[in-house]
Formats: sequence, C-alpha cells, structure tokens
Amino acid sequence: MAWRLFQAGFSPLAVIVEKRGRMLGTGKNSRSASLFRLGPHFIATRILELLSIRAHYYFRKFLGGKFKDPVYLSIEEFVLDHPIQFYEVEDHNGLQAMELLRGLKPDLGVLTNTRRIRKEILEIPRHGFLNLHLSALPRYAGLDSIFWALYHGEKEIGVTVHRAAEKIDRGDIVLQRKIPVGPLDDERSLYEKALWLGTDLMVRAVRQGVDGNFERIPQSPEQGSYFSWPTPAERRAFQKKRREVRKKIESLPDQKRVVHVITRMIRGGAQENTLATVRGLARKGWSVSLVTGPSWGPEGEILSEALEEGLEIVLIPELQREIRPLTDLIAFLKLTVRLRRYACTILHTHMSKAGLLGRLAGRLLGIPVVIHTPHGHVFHSYFPVLKEKLFIFLERWAAKQTDFLIALTKRCRDEHLDRRVGTLPQWVVVPSGVNEKNFAERSRQRSEILASLGIPPDRKVIGFFGRLAPVKGCGYLIEALPAILDSVPESCCLIVGDGEERRKLEKEVQKPNLEGRVHFAGHQEDISALLSVVDVLVVPSLNEGMGRVIVEGGFLAKAVVGTRVGGIPDLIEDGKTGLLVEPRNAGQIAQAAVRLLKDTEWACRLGAALQAKALGGFTEDQMVEKIRTLYQSALKEKGISVPNSTQPLESLPAKLAIS
Repeated sequence: MAWRLFQAGFSPLAVIVEKRGRMLGTGKNSRSASLFRLGPHFIATRILELLSIRAHYYFRKFLGGKFKDPVYLSIEEFVLDHPIQFYEVEDHNGLQAMELLRGLKPDLGVLTNTRRIRKEILEIPRHGFLNLHLSALPRYAGLDSIFWALYHGEKEIGVTVHRAAEKIDRGDIVLQRKIPVGPLDDERSLYEKALWLGTDLMVRAVRQGVDGNFERIPQSPEQGSYFSWPTPAERRAFQKKRREVRKKIESLPDQKRVVHVITRMIRGGAQENTLATVRGLARKGWSVSLVTGPSWGPEGEILSEALEEGLEIVLIPELQREIRPLTDLIAFLKLTVRLRRYACTILHTHMSKAGLLGRLAGRLLGIPVVIHTPHGHVFHSYFPVLKEKLFIFLERWAAKQTDFLIALTKRCRDEHLDRRVGTLPQWVVVPSGVNEKNFAERSRQRSEILASLGIPPDRKVIGFFGRLAPVKGCGYLIEALPAILDSVPESCCLIVGDGEERRKLEKEVQKPNLEGRVHFAGHQEDISALLSVVDVLVVPSLNEGMGRVIVEGGFLAKAVVGTRVGGIPDLIEDGKTGLLVEPRNAGQIAQAAVRLLKDTEWACRLGAALQAKALGGFTEDQMVEKIRTLYQSALKEKGISVPNSTQPLESLPAKLAIS
C-alpha cells in the first residue's frame, strides 16, 4: 500500500503500526489464540512467511544498495528506503496513537490490517479514513473473506475501498471491482491478486479524497453478511472439496488451453504486447491464462489493468526478472505444477527468464506446442560480456525446445539467426501491435496540455518516452540538448517515463544552459495526450526489439529520430518514415532533431509516411489475428483438432461449485 501511494506521488506523511506482540496478544480471545485454533498447517505456513519477511528485512538493512530486490515484504523494510516517519504504538485505539494523529494533522488516513478503530480516532483526519477490504461489500464483511467466498462456491471475489466507520466494514463504498475465480485458484493466489488490484484502487480513491470528493455508495444492510475465522473442521472440509473440484477440472477434455508466461507486467513494450495478445485471444474465445510474477518497479505496471479486465491471471511471487538460483528453482517448480494442472496445450513464453524456465517446463511436461517471443534480445548493451555469452548459449539450447519463435521485426529475427539461435523455419515475424484507438483525436488542446506540464505554449517539444534505463539511451539525448538549444532556442525536452536512471538524469540537466528546458513527467498511464504535443520524438535506444513507441508516434503522424539498432530500421526508413542515427552518438541526434525542428513541412511528410506504415501492419487487431493463425497452424501440424473458436474454461463450473 505504501509503495503504491509513494509511486503515485502521495508519499505517506507517517506510518503508525501496532507492536507485533500487541497484535498477537496472549489472552483467550487474542489473535494468537485465534490462529492456533486454525490448525498446525495454517500456523506453519504463517511462521515460514514471517521468517521470510524478517530475512528479507535484514538483507536490505545490512546490504543496503547491494540488495537489488524491488519487492518489499514489510512496512519496516519499506521505510528503510523511503522518507516516511515510522511510529510503533501499543494500541491503535490508545491515547498514544490519538496524540500522534492529532500532532500530524493528516488530511486523509488509510487503514491496513487493523482491528476495529474507535470513532474518535477515525474522525481525526480531515477527510476521515479509507479501508481496503477483500470482498464485494456488503457481502463477506469481517474476517477471512476470501475463504468464505470460496467456501460458498462464488465464481468471483470482490475488492472494495470504503470509508472506514465504527462498525466493521460498513462504511460507504468508494470503489469496488470483481476478480473471477480461476479454475485452480486458492486463497493465497486470490489474496495476492486482490491485494494488487485493491492497492491500485486505493490510489484512485486517494486521488478523489485529497479534495474530499469521494464517491459514496451506501451499503445495504439487508444484502450484507458477516463472518469470523473458520473452524479447523470447516477448513478441512473445504480443502477436501477443493481437491475434488481440481481433479474434475484437470480431467475435463480438449480444452485447448493457452498459457502465456512473462516475469512481470510493468509498463513496457513487451508487457503491453503480451497483455494485448491475451486480451485479444480471450475475446476471440480462446481459453487463455497469463502466468506472471511481481510487478514492482518505478516504471509503472499494467497487472492491475489485466486483473480489472477479468483476465485469468496466475501469480507466482518467485517468478522475477533478477537471476537468483534458489528463487528461480522455486519459480520453475511452481510453474511446472501449474502448467500440468492446467493441461496446457499451447505454451507461449515471453522474454529471457520466463522463456528459459517456461520452455524447460514445457518440454518436461510434453506440452504439444511451445512458442517463444524474445521481444528483442539481451545479446548486447544489457550485461557484461561473459553474461551475454551465457545468455546466447542458453537461448540456443532453449530454441531447440521450441516449435516456433516470434520476432517483432525481420532484423530482430536475423540478429538471432546470426548467433545461431533457432533455424529459419522456426521463425515467424509478427510486429508488436498497438491499439490505434488510444491515439485518436485529443479532447484537450495543445496549449492546455503544455500548461499542465509547465511548458510555455510557444515551445517546440522534443520528446523521449520510455523506461529510464541505460539501454534506452536517454542520456545521449540529454547530451545532445545543448547543441539543439543553440540552433533552435525556442525548443525544450519532455521526458516521459521512470526507472533506475531517473535521479542520475535529473542531476545531468541541472546545468545553466539546460535550466527550465527539460521537463520530467514521470510515469504516465495514458501517454497519448503527452505524445500529441511532441514535435520530434527521439528514440535513442542501444538495443530495441522493435520500438513500440515509434508505432505510437506514427499513429499521431510524428516525426521520429531513431537509432540503427534492433528492429528500429524496420519501422524507420531513413529519410522516408523518419531519420536514423548511430547509437551512442549525441552529435547525430542533435543534427537530426535540428533538421526536423527547422523544416516542419518535411517533418510532417515523414510523420504522415510513418502513420501510413503503422496503420498498415502494426495495429493490435492485426497482431492478434496473426498469432491466432499461428496457433491454429501449430495445432494442425501436431495433428490436434482446431475448432473455429475455443470455448473458455469456466472458473468453477456450476455442477462443481462448492455449496
């Protein structure tokens, strides 16, 4: 929750936690007594979880910047890296907590994992408190809401942000969404999905709350239900029924299930491509699931978007981008179990880590069709030389376990073939598709958008859109800016995106000749409005699978400067649909940008040509249709019948629902 708020620009003023000993307690009705009543398996799981959380905390505390894990497992760990006041109190309802809150004078409070809070404390923040509850209130208020929803055979669970009231979970609803129950979901998997979507909803609710303009939907007491902890007998009966349901689901014949695997769903070209593919196939009637890992990171994430759309998501916490042998082994074992249970027919993996683990699991399980999309490659500009050579070796091996390999461009395919990764018959070129409808006419005027960014209306705007990481080359654009400003004094630079290099880049522009001319907009969920005000788009990447932002700029007929790397030259024909420069060459970037800024008529012609090319083969619908056709061809080659459309497997068929 704290990470979500911090990423959205709502850095919490303070965090007030109840001491863990107080939270557990020692009395007959304490939380610890309640936990022991839930049985030994439940207790063992919680102890292992606690040990993992504490170990993670001490690694970050004592290793500092050397500990690169983007995931935080406790609020104590989070405040090690973030400027938030942290207080421990004996009792959330006590005098100490009350005095702290009154001294802080907050506008808004957020509750997480608390007991019932007294009215006097709830009224201290000017706009009250918000609470996140993992059910569709007013149903399943109280404790263990996900368990009770599953126990009663619900086909979906709810996520609700509501105003905190003195009566538990009875305040007015601010935002609410539903998450479908997947065929193999359990309490843990649903909790992780609900928490991810719920914290995103909380950020939206806070945006409403800063002005006190909450949506307010009163709860209906007649429709409400309240539950406490389940008894060990209820839990045992439930687990037995769930095992029976799983066996029946796993034995359902001929599902033609497609499973996509990717390490994280941050905001990036590969992830947006994957989401569009899964969404498009689901709409065409295919039974499709997306297996992914934690999506923490400054770049922003689209996992919430996938959950909110009701797509079938499977979260594996250990499936992470970073190389960690023990964690990777656990991820591989969990992935193998899930693929076996899903009776997967087509396995489609994305990017390096998920591609290696997924394809190994696919071949061990004998999955009929295995497909991989590398979304570029990591053969240079990402890692040291020895690691790059290791990745080439592993990719060659993994290609032998693959039926088809999908390249975003012909150049990307050829770069793999040059390194003997796969054979020509294995490779299929399917450009990454973008939904052109998101780049239609803007409702806001250019002057209004520029004003919101603090840019004067007479400025010519050079734009960079992407992840702020070394491989994206934003530093070379900043290096080129002094020369650009000398030739075109009325120009400025807009940088949209976030990442590990942001602080470094912000320091680089703190020079007298760049003062007030570089605007960092950070992560933006909707880039189309900002892209619409750009006069020249610069894509200075050192390595790029295709350059999805070039297509997005093309839909808006923007003049683009790109580097001669990866698949960019397949989109930008030098002097015809844009301008190409050499990578790591700030001088060439400056010359190309100045030419386009000065010759606006020529820039418009290049933009129009790029627009025609983008619309002719780079839309989302075109991509999904090509992938669907590939799936059907692959199934036919294996002698597997291909229906016109594959009916989705229901989350929990009515005849199997637990009553």
